[in-house]
Order: sequence, then C-alpha cells, then structure tokens
Amino acid sequence: MKSNLKNILWVTLMLVAGTAVAQDEDGDVQDAEIVIEKDRQIELEKETKLYEFIKWKPEPQTYEPVNPGEFTVFEYDLADEPQTFKSAKTSVQKKESEYHQYLKAGIGNYLSPLVDLSLVSPGDPNQNIGLNYKHLSYKTGEVDKENSASALNEISVYGTKVWKRVKTNAIVSYKTDANYYYGYADGAVISRQDIKKRNRFFSATLGLEDNNLNDDWEYSLNVGYRGFFDNYENTENTMDVSGHAIYSEQFHLDAVLNMSSYNTASPQGRSHFRAKPYYNIEFGGIDLDAGLSVNLQSDDAQDMKNLKIFPYVSASYPLTDQYEAYVTLDGGYKFNTLYDFSTDIPYLNPQTIVENTDNKVDVNLGVRGDVTDKWYARLNVGIKSMRNLPMYVNNQIDQQYIDVIYDTGVTKLFSIGVSSQYFINDEHNIELAYTFNNYAGGKIDTPYHLPTSELFVKGEHLFVDKLTLQWQYGLLAGITAYDGINDVDVSLDPINRLDISLHYQIQKRLGAFISSDNTIGKSYSRYLYYPQRGIQIKGGVTYRF
Repeated sequence: MKSNLKNILWVTLMLVAGTAVAQDEDGDVQDAEIVIEKDRQIELEKETKLYEFIKWKPEPQTYEPVNPGEFTVFEYDLADEPQTFKSAKTSVQKKESEYHQYLKAGIGNYLSPLVDLSLVSPGDPNQNIGLNYKHLSYKTGEVDKENSASALNEISVYGTKVWKRVKTNAIVSYKTDANYYYGYADGAVISRQDIKKRNRFFSATLGLEDNNLNDDWEYSLNVGYRGFFDNYENTENTMDVSGHAIYSEQFHLDAVLNMSSYNTASPQGRSHFRAKPYYNIEFGGIDLDAGLSVNLQSDDAQDMKNLKIFPYVSASYPLTDQYEAYVTLDGGYKFNTLYDFSTDIPYLNPQTIVENTDNKVDVNLGVRGDVTDKWYARLNVGIKSMRNLPMYVNNQIDQQYIDVIYDTGVTKLFSIGVSSQYFINDEHNIELAYTFNNYAGGKIDTPYHLPTSELFVKGEHLFVDKLTLQWQYGLLAGITAYDGINDVDVSLDPINRLDISLHYQIQKRLGAFISSDNTIGKSYSRYLYYPQRGIQIKGGVTYRF
C-alpha cells in the first residue's frame, strides 16, 4: 500500500513539474504546455468518474478487539474469495485472468456436505452486485445419531452503487438453521419429529452514505428489517433504523430506532429509541466527545424505567506517538430480540419471552497503540452495571429446552480485556483476544452459562506460493449451569477447541483443501445436556472463475 502511494505521488509531481498532455478531438494524446495568465481562469474539460466524488479523509487507523463470542463452525470463505488465494492483477489486455467468482465444495465425517459459493460482478468501481450461498449440514451428532443432526443454509444478495452525492448499499439475506432438542434425559422415549427445531431468519438492509464534498454536513442512514420464524409458530418482525450526522466535524448526532411485533401466545409490541447528541473538541492534546444519551423503551420489565437520560463522554489522549489512553462513559438500553437469541442458541425454548437490558452505567478505559509498526495491542478495563441481565438455564420440566431468565436486580460486571494483532509479514499474521469477566451482585448469585474467561487466537500463514494454513484456537472457561431437576449448580468443563484449514492451489483456478474442526477431539458442552461433536474432518476442492 505504501509503495502504491509513493508511486502515485511521484507520478503526480512529475506531471505538475513537467510537461502536460491533452487529447484532441480524435482522442489522440498530444503534448501541451500549461499557460498561466493573470486574471484568467483556465478550466480543463475531462470525463467525470463517479468514484472521484467518494469522500476520503485521512484518519488514524482504529482497531476493534476480537470478540471470542460463541463457538461456531469454522469458516473463512463465507463471503468473497479468500484473500490468501491471490488473483492476477487487473490489466486491460488480460481481463480473462481476473477471478471474481469462487466455489468451495467438500464433505466430511458425520456425513457433512459443505458448499460455499460467491459471485461478484466485476469491472465497475462505482457499482457492484454479488451473491453468496452457503450450505453445511451434519447427518449425525453425539447423541442418538440422527437425533442430533443439524443443517444450515444461507443465501444473501448485496449491491453497492456510488452516485455523485450519495453512496448506496443494500443486502438481502435468508437463512434456515435446523437442529434437534437432543438434550433430553437418558432413556426418554423420543419422536424425532417432536424434537425438531427449525429457525428461519430473513433480513433486508438499505444504507445511504453522504458523498457531497461541497458542504459541512456528513451523514449515514441505514434502514432494515429482520424477521424470525420457527416451526412452533413463533414470529418476530423487527424494523431497525440507525443514522449518524455530523456538522462542521464537531456537532454529532447518533440515533437508533428499533420496533418489534410478535405473533406468539402472548402478542406484544416492543420499541426502543436512542438519541446521542454530542460535541467534539480538542484541547491540550485531548480529543473529547461530550454529550447526552437519551433512551426510551417500552418493555414493562420489573424495576426498569421507560426513560433514561445519561451523560456520554469519550476521550483520548496521546501518551506517545504510538500509544494513547482512552476512556468512555455511557448508559442506555440493549434491545434484545428473538432473532439474536436464536442465532446464538439453537436450543432456545419456543416459549421464550424477550425483554430489554438496562445498561445503567458502562465505563471503559485503557491504552491502545502500536508496539511496533506491525504489532498493535490494546488493554481495556470495563466496569458495567446492568439490570435485567439475560442468563440461560435448562427448563426444570423439559431439560432439553434452554430458558432465558433475567436478573431483575443490578448486576455489576468487571472485565479485563487484552487484544492484539501481529502482522509478521505479508505471508503471516496472528490475532489474539482474551477477556476475564467477574459478575457480582444481582438477585441471582450465579451468571448461568456466561463464561468468566474467553480466549481466542487465530493465524494465517502462506508457507509457499500455493500452500496456505489457517487456524484458530478458542477457550471458554468458568461456565456454570443449573440442573433444575436436581436443583444443583453444575460446573461445565473448560472448552478447548482448535480448528485448522489447509489449502493448496493446484492450478490457477483449481485448489484443494482439508480442514479439521475441534482437532483436539474432545466432546464439549457449551450448554448443559448438549455435548458437541468431536473432531470433524472435511476435504474438497475450490474453484475460481
């Protein structure tokens, strides 16, 4: 990237300092001299390209810490062609050497077929359209074979169009996730159809982003819809609207509106609104955002108010040229949805009731910066006070159902997080994130199914031109579950998971891969009574076209 910028600057200086060129009516390039006359304005006609109007501001690079999150199927190629499979450089003479489409297909143990397809329109930098499709299924699992099968299908269509004054983007996605409630008691007589859980997710988003360079305003707006449907006649329809506006680079306004409606045993409508006006100022080396967080929510949850106004502060101070200290203070509501809960937990009780969480106080402070020019690190300390924190326990009557319960007391969360990215060179890079969580207070003594330690490490390595290794290691520890039938807490074993993927580019278009998920081979339980699959070996081919 740096070399490209140097080349661009060098060519620009040469053109300005030397002889200019112009086109005649026939399109031929001719030498031309630049003539400067007093009180005369010379305008050169040229073809206008939309991408020349894209706003660009040199801003300091920022990094978001890796979120270990939940353990999911290891996937690198969900969207576009993997960057490690480098396509040929663009050239006018050899357009056929560009690869814009990507297909990955394979199969593994547990009778698990895998298909990953990405199609992207080539050529125009001002507009593109693409399609992604993914299928991954397992015919058997750890409990009673087909009773713990699963199948995931996802398709999305997206597009981007750049106009002179605005950039637009849109994405439409549909996903089905079929699983089984296989956490039933040993010896129970089960009908496979009775324990099937099929979730369907539909989403559509339209985004607008300001491209006008001739005024003091900047803005972005996103309007979206999310729909959740399952085979238990649960329906959730959610509208999400979010926007950000800036005037003169100092006056800011963030706003979010969420509204959900339901077709369940207890029909209800829910809403959430947040407006955050703040002012940016710099003094004494401090970059300060100060304002208010105004929040409204409609849930009639115990001891939770419908209106919350809280100060908002975000500040940073450069300790050196490479490091800065930062602090943020915020507060508001988290809008919980069936869509989000079901995405994370496929074994959710169909009778789940959704309520918001009150983030009474949310403070983060720390240090971030570049240890070297290739090594970024961040240390964060968080203090958070929450009411109505969601936790997850097995149902006391049907243990295969995971219930969402809410702590109506005030839970205090103290966390320490470390995240780092190390780019060894163009062929090797490593990312790491670790978070320690300590929960205290509240009316529920134990934060059920919420881990106290989360570690996530991943790497990517190109050993030779055609051989690429990708891997990730995850650790979740300190997970406590509740056995409602026996009325006891159960400490789950720490989860150690290592996933590895190896790809070899046989020809320019054809490649082969082999991957190993949960390579350690130990069957673990993220949720009580739900042991996950052991080692999962897959192999197949990739094709670029």
